[in-house]
Amino acid sequence: MKIKTIMDEDINNLNNTITKKFATTDEVIIIPSNYRDFDAIAASIALYILSLRANKMPSIFIEDPDNLHNSSKILYSIIKRRGFHTTSTLPPANNFLIILLGKDLSKVPLDKTYLSKKSALKQVISLTYEEPTTSETYLNNNQTFVFSNYVSLCEIITKLLHQSKIRFDKELATYLYTGIYLASNRFSKKGKANETIKLASYLIDTGADIDSTNAFLIEEDSQNQKIKNLVLNNIKVLSYSIACVTGEEHKKYTEEELKEATEMCFRYKVDAAFAIGHTSEKEVAIQARSNGHIDLTKILDEFPTTGDAYEATSHIKATTPTAIEKKLYQKIRPNYYGD
Repeated sequence: MKIKTIMDEDINNLNNTITKKFATTDEVIIIPSNYRDFDAIAASIALYILSLRANKMPSIFIEDPDNLHNSSKILYSIIKRRGFHTTSTLPPANNFLIILLGKDLSKVPLDKTYLSKKSALKQVISLTYEEPTTSETYLNNNQTFVFSNYVSLCEIITKLLHQSKIRFDKELATYLYTGIYLASNRFSKKGKANETIKLASYLIDTGADIDSTNAFLIEEDSQNQKIKNLVLNNIKVLSYSIACVTGEEHKKYTEEELKEATEMCFRYKVDAAFAIGHTSEKEVAIQARSNGHIDLTKILDEFPTTGDAYEATSHIKATTPTAIEKKLYQKIRPNYYGD
């Protein structure tokens, strides 16, 4: 199956912009805004290959490889097996191209001050399929491409590679197909251009392995089930529509698992959610999220905390999740019960 001439003007503009930037730099840093998201990492791998074909020296920015989702861990192992270079820091010089890509560019795991520097700003291309919800300087420039007709990065990158005449090997086609499948919630969401299924079919025709996709899905479903069990078995509504999920004392959780637990709590229409659990034998973490009605900083001010009133993280040593839950309740009760 061939992709018809459906490369819209934005894809052309993106392709032309990348080509021009490639002509002025040798090094490319590809930064997925959510390095635990399969769609973002799969798209990063494809952009890495595009950079190699242009004789550039690419790297994929992975801030914390130990905190990836199960399915993303598989991709990370493939990145290392194929000899792709990764980095957790940026070199001091500004003579390299940064490509940011993700669903939510406001969550780029990188120093925003660095990206806001005028010299760095000229070398940034941002790529997303949702309108940015932030007014960060590094996004407000003419190098930001928003493809609102699509539901995944992998759709955009598939079209970009096709236009750049990059041949798809079986492995790359599988990554991109799986990214589209997961980001579209198993094809239940389709882009406005109604090309999601067409692009998926094209990738199957070019060699995407459905059996490998199923293996990724098993890992993803296993991860999701773990989060569901954590929330459903441990959720409590403390007061004033504030939910708390406290992990089991003998279990360890990743920061991302705790964060996803807070997001799942919002299905119950709460104003704020806290997830508490061991991240190591000697440390307990709190992941907190608010819709704005609750100021997290006022509740977490007794703990070593990073973040803001809407999203925050705390790490406490030599304690237990249950003990932290009690401290939170003692802090919440006088503030939101008035006694």
